[in-house]
Amino acid sequence: MSRVRRILFGAILPLAWACMPAERPRLPPLLPLTMPPGGAATPPVLGEGEVAQLLVLPRRTESGGPLGIAAEQQGLRLLDLVAVFSRDGRLEFSDLPPVNAKAVLRYEKLDEASVEMSSAQGRFQDGAFFPVANVLAALDSGYVVEVRFGGRSRRIVFRPLYDAALYAPFVRSGREGEAGAAGVPGSAGETGRAGRDGQDGKDGERGKPGQDGADGEAGGAGGAGGRGGDGGPGGPGGRGGAGAPGPTLRVEARPIYSKFYPDEELVFVQVIAEYRERGGGSLGVETKNYIFHPRQAFLIRTIGGSGGEGGSGGDGGPGGDGGRGGHGGRGGDGGSAGAGGGAANGGRGGDGGHGGKGGDGGHGGDGGHGAAGGPGGDGGDVEVHLFGPDSFMRGVRETLQVESLAGSGGVGGRGGAGGRGGNGGRGGDGGRGGSGGFSAGGGRSGSEGKDGERGRDGKDGERGRDGRAGPPGPPGAPGEVRWRAGGRGG
Repeated sequence: MSRVRRILFGAILPLAWACMPAERPRLPPLLPLTMPPGGAATPPVLGEGEVAQLLVLPRRTESGGPLGIAAEQQGLRLLDLVAVFSRDGRLEFSDLPPVNAKAVLRYEKLDEASVEMSSAQGRFQDGAFFPVANVLAALDSGYVVEVRFGGRSRRIVFRPLYDAALYAPFVRSGREGEAGAAGVPGSAGETGRAGRDGQDGKDGERGKPGQDGADGEAGGAGGAGGRGGDGGPGGPGGRGGAGAPGPTLRVEARPIYSKFYPDEELVFVQVIAEYRERGGGSLGVETKNYIFHPRQAFLIRTIGGSGGEGGSGGDGGPGGDGGRGGHGGRGGDGGSAGAGGGAANGGRGGDGGHGGKGGDGGHGGDGGHGAAGGPGGDGGDVEVHLFGPDSFMRGVRETLQVESLAGSGGVGGRGGAGGRGGNGGRGGDGGRGGSGGFSAGGGRSGSEGKDGERGRDGKDGERGRDGRAGPPGPPGAPGEVRWRAGGRGG
């Protein structure tokens, strides 16, 4: 706030004393920035008939010189201060704080929304200036800004800036080729069927009086589990699309003059770029112009479009899991001894059947191969037409850098990952041995049958092989750059 006040008193008050009554104007009190706005912190209201004088203070450069504008500079703040004297001697002002500034910075100042700014050479948005792209719009007039408040207006002219470093280089590319389609993933292998369970052994018959009981039958062995199916291979990726050619350029350079630089022969450059499909169809035209000081370097470049990325190979399908081995059958119980005929032994229990072997897992499918990247587009052809004196054309030829570059080939697609091998099936459980038969008359009870052994687990399937990555696409060819002196003008 103190800087604003110093500017205000140093630049505006001498003008005010020349046209206002001798009595001291009533100034708003100075407030610290930390003071929050209160109920009285409302913008002063001045009708059209109440404004006696409108004063505008444009911004200056860091070195204190007048501010200029380049065509590609966007979002510029052009004013430092807008102040008005009311007919009753009041001085009101605004230093136009940014839109997102703290509310305290607007305390008892003019409402910047009431300060109208307009220009035929650009537009204002939220107090910031956006110049038009055409450099010819301000060649003779400069950037004319009209400021209006309360029925009063002031006009300020900002000179155009023509330093080549204030422009972005003109670099344009053809369209990039489309990426290739990804390969289809391989199908999953089927799960192996479970092995058949073994049959239970028959129980031994009961002995006749005084005779031993019969032994129980052994349980049947469980069947082996089925092998899991192999995963399907991944599909190959599709090739990347070709890049479009870089735009063809027609460049014209000629002398031009501006009243803002009366002692210089400036350089006017117009670039017309035509964009084309790879097959030759037109995609549109772009026109861009520039003004430079003499012998300043500037880059104009056309580049072929990059080739599209090759499609990735599909991943291999996973192998199917092996089937479970069948469970062994239960051994039959031994028969009981016959009672009432003296000592007799119980029958032995039958052995349990062995569990079946688990099925092996299926192998994973191989990954699909990645596709090649698409070819890069050719650089566009360029014609440069120079007009003016020989010394002028020679200077442009030495400082204007014009290039046509080939587009790079697309990156090859990634190979698909090999499919996971299927898990081996679990071996079947062994059958339980049968119970021994009961004795009679002091004989021995039958012994229990042995439990069957658990079947072996199946082997896991092998992982599929990864697919190969695709090769990069070939680059395009550079275009031709031709320089011509004079010739057809634009």
